[in-house]
Amino acid sequence: MPAIGPHGNTILALEELFLRYRLCNKFILFQDDLICVKNLAAYLTRLEIPCGGWINLINHVGNESLSRNAQHGKLFKATQGGIGAVGLMFSREALIALLGSNLKKETLENPQRYPVQIDTLIGKVMRQKGFTEYCHCPSLLSHNGVRSTLRASLWDNKRIAASFPGATFDAMEFSR
Repeated sequence: MPAIGPHGNTILALEELFLRYRLCNKFILFQDDLICVKNLAAYLTRLEIPCGGWINLINHVGNESLSRNAQHGKLFKATQGGIGAVGLMFSREALIALLGSNLKKETLENPQRYPVQIDTLIGKVMRQKGFTEYCHCPSLLSHNGVRSTLRASLWDNKRIAASFPGATFDAMEFSR
């Protein structure tokens, strides 16, 4: 079978998450090669998703500059671009809105976007549905490495989250 790429994998993964765990109140999707802070799962269990929001767990490009003015250990309003999609956290309400959106339709009708830019498409759809993107200060994830299977340009150097404190940093420090 041919590979279905990032759009197809993301859509199928989000649908499966919801179908398997439909009674949960938080859903997290990770993709790509990533590195995260220690005790991320325990921390995210306690982290509240703002009403009407969703969380991008990586501070990518424009969100890095916004994080410099954000309070350490807190969420901040992101650029609303969805850029990064290495780790996304949705409330039940937000995931239902995303799955009920035109995400599949846009993927199928815009083949020029396929197979890249699923992150910006999710950001666009969530904005259309009235949801606000949040990021965390500092970044809880970083892309692991500077090369990507989708593109091998210098752009990939920007995939490393500058505010990421490292894999040995304990995210539970934010809860103390």
